[in-house]
Amino acid sequence: MNRIIALGVFLIALVVYSITLSPTVAFWDVGEFCAAGYLLQVPHPPGSPLFLLLLRIASMLPLSPDLAVRMHSVSAFASALSVMFTYLSAVKIIANFRGKPELLSDKITVYGASVIGALGLAFSYSFWFNAVEAEVYGSGMLFVSAVLWLTLRWYERADLPKNEQYLFLIAYLLGLSIGVHLGAVLLLFGVLMLYYFKKVTIEGDYEKFGLRLGILAFVSQVFILFGSTEFMGWISVMLMIALFFYIANFITFQKFFPFLFLGLVIFFLIYSGIVQGFPQLFDGEFGGMRSPAFRILPFLIIIGSIIGLVYAERTKKKYLHLASLTFLLIVLGYTSYTLVIVRANAPNMPMNENDPSDFAGLVRYISREQYGQQPKFMPRRWSPEPQHQGIYTNYKTDTEFMWRYQIDHMFNRYLTWNFIGRGGDEQDSGISWKGTWGIPLLLGLFGMFYHIRKDWKMGITFFTLFLITGVILALYQNQQQPQPRERDYFYVSAFMIFALWISVAIVGIVDSLKTYLNKQSLSPAIASVTIAACTLFVPVNMIRMNFHQNSRAGNYVAWDYSYNILQSCEPNGILFTNGDNDTFPLWYLQDVEGVRRDVRIVNLSLVNTDWYIKQLKNNTPHGALKVPIEFSDEEITQLQPIRWDSREMTLPVTADALTRYNVEETLKLQGITDASSFPKEIKFTMTPTMESGDIKAIRIQDIMVHEILRANRWQRPVHFAVTCSPDSKIGLDDYLWYQGLTWELKPIKSNSEEEGLDIGILEKHLMTDAPPSKTQQFGYRFRNLNNPDVFFDENTKRMITNYRYAFLRLSIHYNQTKQENEKARAILNRMEQLLPRNVIPMDWRLMGDLRTFHQRVGNTEYANDYTRELEAKCWALINEGSDDLSGYYSPYRYLLDIYNETQQFDKALDVLGVMKRQRPGDKNIENQIKSFEARVAQKNVGKDSSNQ
Repeated sequence: MNRIIALGVFLIALVVYSITLSPTVAFWDVGEFCAAGYLLQVPHPPGSPLFLLLLRIASMLPLSPDLAVRMHSVSAFASALSVMFTYLSAVKIIANFRGKPELLSDKITVYGASVIGALGLAFSYSFWFNAVEAEVYGSGMLFVSAVLWLTLRWYERADLPKNEQYLFLIAYLLGLSIGVHLGAVLLLFGVLMLYYFKKVTIEGDYEKFGLRLGILAFVSQVFILFGSTEFMGWISVMLMIALFFYIANFITFQKFFPFLFLGLVIFFLIYSGIVQGFPQLFDGEFGGMRSPAFRILPFLIIIGSIIGLVYAERTKKKYLHLASLTFLLIVLGYTSYTLVIVRANAPNMPMNENDPSDFAGLVRYISREQYGQQPKFMPRRWSPEPQHQGIYTNYKTDTEFMWRYQIDHMFNRYLTWNFIGRGGDEQDSGISWKGTWGIPLLLGLFGMFYHIRKDWKMGITFFTLFLITGVILALYQNQQQPQPRERDYFYVSAFMIFALWISVAIVGIVDSLKTYLNKQSLSPAIASVTIAACTLFVPVNMIRMNFHQNSRAGNYVAWDYSYNILQSCEPNGILFTNGDNDTFPLWYLQDVEGVRRDVRIVNLSLVNTDWYIKQLKNNTPHGALKVPIEFSDEEITQLQPIRWDSREMTLPVTADALTRYNVEETLKLQGITDASSFPKEIKFTMTPTMESGDIKAIRIQDIMVHEILRANRWQRPVHFAVTCSPDSKIGLDDYLWYQGLTWELKPIKSNSEEEGLDIGILEKHLMTDAPPSKTQQFGYRFRNLNNPDVFFDENTKRMITNYRYAFLRLSIHYNQTKQENEKARAILNRMEQLLPRNVIPMDWRLMGDLRTFHQRVGNTEYANDYTRELEAKCWALINEGSDDLSGYYSPYRYLLDIYNETQQFDKALDVLGVMKRQRPGDKNIENQIKSFEARVAQKNVGKDSSNQ
C-alpha cells in the first residue's frame, strides 16, 4: 500500500506540474540553461554540467513540439520525484517513533499525514515555482530528497548485513549532485548525525530530555521567526546556545565534541578538498604554492584510496573500507565536471562563460571568481555600491541589518510565504493570512516540537538541517539590500523539512485526540476526520491559493519579448543589452530556435570581463560576423576602469554612413539643405560612471562601447535595448533613434524626443500581424497578453510597459506631428485590445498620461474609463500617505485636474484639505482653496438662478 500511495503522490504532483508547465522559454536563467543544455555549452559559474546533460537528453525526447517544454519537463519530473521521496521520508520519520503501521487507523494516520506533508511541499509557492521551468533547483531537490530518504532507509537497516550499500549510494549521489546544485551537500551534516546516533549508545531519561529539548527548540524558532528586532534575535541566539550545550551535556562532552569536529572536517574535505581542491591540484597549485609535482597528487590520492579499499576488503577493516569507497564514489560523481573543460575547448561555442578551458580556468569557474569575494561573517554591510550604501543608513548596526534584513526579510519572509501565503507578486511583498490562515505554519511549528519530544535524536537532526539549510545559509550568503530578484529558491530544502514536520504534527494531533477520548473503537473515525480536515486545510487550500500565480500556462511573454527585440535589429546588427532578461531568452532563440543568428548580442554586464570581450572579438557563432574590436588580446587582458572627467568625444561619420542612414533626407525634414552642413562627425559628452570620493572613472563596459563604435565605423547597425540604463549609452542619447524595443545609433542628431522616432519601422512593428520568422521581419508578437486566465508577474508587467510606451509615442506622433487623430485613435485602440488593463494592470502615472491623450484624440469612452480608475488609484495613494503634493506625477495634481474638468469643486476642496493638513500655512494651497471655494459659490448661484 505504501508504494502505491507513493506512486499516487508522484502522479498527482507530475500532473499538476505538467498542467502548469511553462509553454516556452522563461525569464531569468532559464533561457541561458536551455541554450546551454541544447548545445552543451558553458553557462554561468558553477556550470551544473550534469543538469545540462539531463536537459540535452530531454531535448531529444518527443515530449512536445517546443524544445523548451521538453527541457522544462526535467524539472517537473524531478520535482514530482522529490515529492514522492518526501512522502516516503515522512512515513519513515513517523514510523521511527511510532512503529510500523499495522492497524487500519494507524495506516490512515501515518500514510494520510505523510501525503498531506508531501503535497503541502508540492503546492508551496517556491517549490512549485521551481518545478515548472528548466532551472537547477527542481533537479537539485531530487538529490536532496533522495539522499534524505536513503539516509532514513539506512538508519532503519543499520544493524543488518550490507547496510553500507545505502551509504555508498548516498556518497555517489552527493558527488553527482555537485554537477547540479550544491544543496544536497548540506545534508551531509544530517547523515553524520544519524550515523553517530545509531552507532553510539547514549543513556538517560529520553522522555524528559526530549520534552525539554522540544520546548527549547520551539521557543528559539518562534523567536527567530517572529522576532524581527535585534533584541529578539539575540534572545534566539542565547536559546540556541543553551540548546547546544544541553544536548552536549546529555550526550557527554567527551563523545559530542569529537563527533562535531569530525563532522566539520568531513564536510570541508568534501567541499574544499574535492570540489575546489582537486581542480587546483590538477592546475599545479596547493596552499598558495605552485609546482608541476602537485598535478600528480590527485592521481596518487585516488590510487591510494583504491589501495586502501583493497587492503580494507582483505583485512576486514570496516571503517577504512567505508571511507575509501565513499571518497571514490564522491569523486566519481564529481567527474561530470570534465564536461565543462571539454566543451569550453570546443571551437566557436556561442556561450562559453569564463572560458574554463584549462584547470586554472576551471578553478576560477568553480570558485565563482567572476562574482568577487565577500565576507562570510562580518561586516554584514560590506558592499561599496551606491545603491547599497544609501540603504545602509536605515540600520544602526551590522547586527540590526543582519536580523531585520538578512534573516527576517530574506528567510523568515520566504518561509511564511510558503506556509502562510504571499502578499502579492511585487518584489519584497510581505505575507497574506487570507489564503491558508497560517494553518500550515502552525502545524509545522507544532510538528517540530512534537518530533523532538517523541524522537529527540531524529528530531534534533532535522532541526539542525532546518537551521543549516535556512537561517545559517542566509547568514553565509551575506546578501545585500536590494537584491535584483527574490531569493526564496535558495531555501527550498528548509521548506521540505518544514513540510515533513506538518506530517509529524498531524500524527501528533491524531494521537492526542485518541488519548483524550480514550475510545479504541473511535480510532479509525478520529484518524479519518483529522486527515480529511487537514487535507482540506493544507494541500487543497494551498493548491487553490497558489495555482494561478504558479501556472505558466499560456505565458509566452519571454519568447515574444525576446523575439521582438531581435526583430528590432537591422541585419548583422550589434545589440547592446543590459542584464539577464534582455539577454538569456535571446540566447535561447538564437541557439535553440535559430532566430536572427545574424545579430551579435553584447551584454553590458559581461563586457566588463576579458574572456567575454575576446570571444566577441574572435568568435563567429552560427556564422555571424565578429564584433568589431581593434584592441589586441593582450590589451583586452589589461583593461581596467580609468580615471575620467566629463569630456567631449567624437566619432567620424563616413560618406557611406551618410548614404546608408539617409542623412540628407532626414536633414531636409529638419530644414537643412546645404550639403556642407552634413555631419563629418558626431559629438557627445562622455561622463564618469563610477565615483569614489573625489575620484571619478569610467567602467570597462564604457570603454568597450566606445571601442566597438569606433572600430565599427558605421559599417554595421548598432542598437541599444530599451532596457539599457541611461549611463550605459556613454552620452549618445541625442543620436539614438527609437524603434520600439531598441534605440538605433544614427549619425543624425535629433532635436527633440519626439523627433528622434523611426516612425516607419516603429509603425510596422506595432501595427503588423505576421507569423514568426527566423530572418528579419516586421511585426511584433503579443500572444495572450489579453488573456485574463494567464498570470503575469511583476517583472512581466514591467516589460509590457515598454510596449505601451511604444504605442503611446507612435500615437502622439500622429496626433501632434501629422495631426491625424483618426490614425492616433486606431493606434491607441490596438494597444487597448492587445494589452487591456483588466489583464495587465497599468502604472497609475502611465494611466494619467494615456487618459490625457485619449481626451486629446477624442477617445471619450476610454478617457472616461481611465478617469474613474485614476481617481480611485490616486485616492488610494493619498490614503497610504503620499506626500508628493507638487510633482508632475502627483496624485493630488491628478485629482485636482479631474475635479476641475468635471466641475466637482467640492471634491477638489476635499483634496486641498488633505494637502493643507500636510503643509499648513502653504500660500499656494490656500490660494487654490480660495479659488475653488469661489467656483463652488458661483456654481451654487447658478443653481439658484436656474431654480428660480
